[in-house]
Amino acid sequence: MLNKFFLLVFLWVGFNGLAQETMLTDQAEVKNKVNAFFTALEKQDTLILKNLWFGEGQVWTINNTTSPMTHSMRFFKDDLKSFDPKTILQERALDYEIKVHKGMAMAWIPYDFHINGEFSHCGVDIFSLIKIDNDWKFISASYTVEKTECDDLVAKP
Repeated sequence: MLNKFFLLVFLWVGFNGLAQETMLTDQAEVKNKVNAFFTALEKQDTLILKNLWFGEGQVWTINNTTSPMTHSMRFFKDDLKSFDPKTILQERALDYEIKVHKGMAMAWIPYDFHINGEFSHCGVDIFSLIKIDNDWKFISASYTVEKTECDDLVAKP
């Protein structure tokens, strides 16, 4: 009887450890996708960007630099048509908070954004991703646009 108990405990610990390892692997994969997005955005590489997104992905903007605050929605595929090779876009992640659950993920990313090397704004990106054929794809992004209090976006230890 005692042997069966130890076997059950061993199996439970093993499966629990495997589930946690899978979650950590998924979190790392999502972080890699976010970084790939930022790199492709800077290079304005539409082929990579198309590959990162699923179908009719939506992008929501919440602009806190206007009074009153404004918001808008567009489709990511439309953003791909508006790139200008003379404009250098650089978005830099300041921190990462990634949650994963059964084929879906959310990444909360405080960021700062520069255009042609000049600070433009900061804010928080929220990316939603789903896992399709063992690959993470963005399905939506929401982000805030802020000009001040950028240091407050990153949690202090």
